[in-house]
Amino acid sequence: SPTATPTAVATTPLTGLSRVDMVSENIGWALAQKSDNTNVLFYTTDGALTWTDITPPDLVNSPIGGTFLDEQTAWLKKCDQGTGSCKLYRTMNGGKTWTVQNEELPFGAFYASLTFINDRDGLAKVYDVGAGHGVTTIYQTQDGGATWEQLMFSNPEGAPGSLPGG
Repeated sequence: SPTATPTAVATTPLTGLSRVDMVSENIGWALAQKSDNTNVLFYTTDGALTWTDITPPDLVNSPIGGTFLDEQTAWLKKCDQGTGSCKLYRTMNGGKTWTVQNEELPFGAFYASLTFINDRDGLAKVYDVGAGHGVTTIYQTQDGGATWEQLMFSNPEGAPGSLPGG
């Protein structure tokens, strides 16, 4: 019978961890950065003794960011470095399958921090710089990231100063 011949697979070295979230005693998610500025998503079920690469096939060798709600639910954002446009992916089964939750987020997400409080409600804090000042804008979703609405801020009439982004 034929035997498999091992072949060398070129791998890009890991340069560090960008995020580790242990969501229970045994279950955790981790994003590691590679030397080419792309990321790998790992998942553990044994309290971080071993980690499995569960990077979705569409996101291999891509710069990605993520937020992790619980043992089953997580979101990943993949941004195009040329255009700045970003897609949002979600899993509801511990990373076994991923679906595109949003084809193009309404904000450039390179400098966006996403937080979800349950599988529907989340916030995105987006930071942008231009003309010598920074602006922070907050977006909200109530459908798991499929749609986003910018939350408006304004000073009460007669209040001194201005709010960030205002």
